[in-house]
This record gives sequence, structure tokens and C-alpha cells, in this order.
Amino acid sequence: MQTFSRPVPEWVFNRDRKNLTRYQERSIRQTFDFLGMPPELRAMVYEECIDLKSIERYFDRAFKHVCKSMKTRRGLGIPLPTNKNCHSIFLISRQIYHECVGLISKRSVNFHHGLLRNHKISNVMSESILQNVHSITITTSGHPALKRLIEYDSWHGHLDLITDLSRVLAKGHKLKNLTIDLTDETLEEHFLTCWYSPIKCDYREHIQDATKHLNSIRGVDHVTILGLPAPYAAELKRRMESTPKPKHFLALPGEIRNKIYSYSASYSDPSTHLSRAVAKWAKQKNTKTVYPPMSTPTIFLLNKQLYREASYLLHNRTLHITCPSTTLIKLQTDVPDIFNFISRPTFQSIRHLSLRLDSWEWIYAIERLLALLVTSHNLQSFRLDFRDALKKDFVKVPTKIYPDKSLATCLRDLGRIEGVGRVEFVGDLPEVYTEPTVVRMTAPRGYGRVLGAAMAVRGGKVVGLEFEA
Repeated sequence: MQTFSRPVPEWVFNRDRKNLTRYQERSIRQTFDFLGMPPELRAMVYEECIDLKSIERYFDRAFKHVCKSMKTRRGLGIPLPTNKNCHSIFLISRQIYHECVGLISKRSVNFHHGLLRNHKISNVMSESILQNVHSITITTSGHPALKRLIEYDSWHGHLDLITDLSRVLAKGHKLKNLTIDLTDETLEEHFLTCWYSPIKCDYREHIQDATKHLNSIRGVDHVTILGLPAPYAAELKRRMESTPKPKHFLALPGEIRNKIYSYSASYSDPSTHLSRAVAKWAKQKNTKTVYPPMSTPTIFLLNKQLYREASYLLHNRTLHITCPSTTLIKLQTDVPDIFNFISRPTFQSIRHLSLRLDSWEWIYAIERLLALLVTSHNLQSFRLDFRDALKKDFVKVPTKIYPDKSLATCLRDLGRIEGVGRVEFVGDLPEVYTEPTVVRMTAPRGYGRVLGAAMAVRGGKVVGLEFEA
């Protein structure tokens, strides 16, 4: 049997796979394990593979081609490069892509010719590479911009280059340095002498039309513009080095938008308002005067998408309502209405609700809330913490039941709220009452009412509840 210098993967001899020839199997075994090399050696390979100097060589070849076509008076046009979109090293695997893509941010691109007439910059280099390079330089060092015979190709090529480059960089970039050097003897007259002259100058107007597109570029660390009048160059430099305008809010990542929603979309604090209302109870005859005005957060009024995103985040929060302990409320009609603090539609959209009643008087306010939730709700969790200072007195008397008629009547709608995901009762309500209520509330809609009814305690014994008419 033939032996190999390295172990063969098991999948090679898997009979369930597609059959391979011996040549294919030998090729697989002899494949060079590039990712097994040390990272330092792989980095050296990446340095050789990512060659941005090819654009300069392309311009040199295009320049010779145009000069030759002018001499022979044949309009051959400028040849396009064959591999212009992406370096092959980026197409091998994700790991190799992530390892070598960072090298682009350390590279520079030089445009020393103006021969891009009738072509976009994407015909020469990938736009994504231009947006990630460290620096870009545009010069006329390759040849005079207004040289005879190739004047149209060269001069208009520079204009097209500046215009198209502005379009690419305006979408976004990581550029640190941008240099535009148009110090050419043939351009000096048009950029300096004719710049402020009332006489029409085509070259002056051409460069103004091209450079106005540079105003759309923002956030370049350092900009150098040579050859143009100093005030005009200084204004372009100031605008390109200025801070980019803030992005559209919807263009921000969802995580950042959710963070903003958490500050701008929140429930009002009913617990605080209830405490203030009770504190002013002795001084106010008309309790409606202490109710705060209700309003909709502005984030919900901007557009439909913001409303959906913010409301989803808001409705998944838990609404905590704490009704304070008080002995000032004597009449059922005097209990503050919770709907004066939070609207009915808001309650019906809540998914997580936590109620704490520190005094038995608040059962009359809860009665109205429970009746609303019976008609419609979206509750996924419900928690009721009920504290009753009168429970001790009821338990001591053998003839009295607990919950008594008033409490049982106000809370009887609890068993009619169906389809709640999780229900919890804490406090003074007995288990014989809360356990059947939990079963009925967590049952699917339409099945809760046929389950066992809640019970009460009388003299230590379990008895049936008696509701008020």
C-alpha cells in the first residue's frame, strides 16, 4: 500500500461523497497549507499581493498608447485594465480577506496622469479600495496637462478624475491625506492671471466646475491643494477637513437607535404621581386638579418606522405601578383613577405589568383596570403584590372569610383575563385564591373560565367565595 508523508483526512475516503480520480486525490494531498504558515510570513505574502502601484503603470501604458495613436492619427482609445475590480487575494476565503484587508488602510494611491476621459474611476480601481486607502495624490507629473496633441485627453481626463473621485469619496471614506497638485506651467496663466479676470476662460471654468464636487467630501484629516489661487484652495481645504454631517437617524445601527429609544420612549411614572396625589389629598377637595397632563412622547410622532421600532422597545418593558399606603381615602369614589395617569390604549398594549398595592383602598382603582384587560390585552407577564393591613382582623373572626366580599368582587376579573404567559401573586392573598387564578389566567383564551374557581379562607378552612351583586 502506498504511504503518504502527512495524514489523509477521513472525508477523502468517504464512500458517500462524490467519487474523485486518483489525480484529484493526489492534488488534494499535495495542496500547500497556506493558513498553516506563521502569521508573519502570511503578512509578507499579503504585502506582495496588494499592489496599488498598478494604477500608475496603467496610466503610463495609456499615455504611450494615446501618443502613438496621435502620431498615426488613429483614434484607438484608451485600453482598460483587465483585473481592475478586486485583488485575487480578497476572493480566496473569509479568513484571508480579514487578515489582509487592513493593509489597504496603510496604502497610498497616486494619479499622475489625466487620461480617464470617457471612463469612470471604477474602470481602473475598485471604489471600495479607494474608500479605504490612507492617502490619495493627484498630480500632473506624468506629463504636462496641456501638452499638444494629447491636450484634450489629458486636461479633461484630470477633470473627470477629480469629479468621479469626489463622487466615490462622498459616499464614505477612511482617507487621511488628500493632495491635489496642479502646479503646471501651462495652467499657471489660467489659474492665476485669468482667475479674477472678467474675460471668459474655458480652463478656469472647467476647473471650477470640477472642483466644486470636492465640496461634498468631508472628514479628511489633511488636505493639500496646490496650483489654484490661495483663497479658493483654502476654502476647499476648510470644507473637506470639516467634520462630516451627522448621518440620517435611520442610517444608524439598530443597537444605537434602541439606545436612543430607551431615553426618549418611556412610560410616565404613575407611582410618583399617585404618591403626590395622595400627599395633597388633605388639601385638595377636587382630586382632578392634581392629575398631571398626559402626552405622547415625540419619538412616536415622527414617522411610522420610528413609531414601530420605539413602541416595540417600549411595550417590552415592564410597567411598575406602586399604589402607596394611605388612610386618607374613605370613600370608594375618592380613589384616584389610574387612567388619569396612563391612557387605556397604553394599558392594553403593555406586555409586562407589575402592580403593588400597599393599601386595600386601591382595589377600587384596580377593578377598573382589570375590567379593561378582560376586553383586550397583550400581557405576557403579570405580577400583583397586594398588602392588606386589615387581613389580621378578618382572620381572627371565625365567621368572616378572606378575601371578603368587597375584595373578591373587585378582583373577580382576574380570573377572566386569559392567555397571559406568566402570572405571579405576592403578598397577603391566600394560596387557595391565587393558585386557581394563576391557572385560569395562564390558560389559552376561551379555556380559563371552565377551570376551577378561586376559593377563600374562613376560620382556617377553605370555603367558596361570595361575590357582591
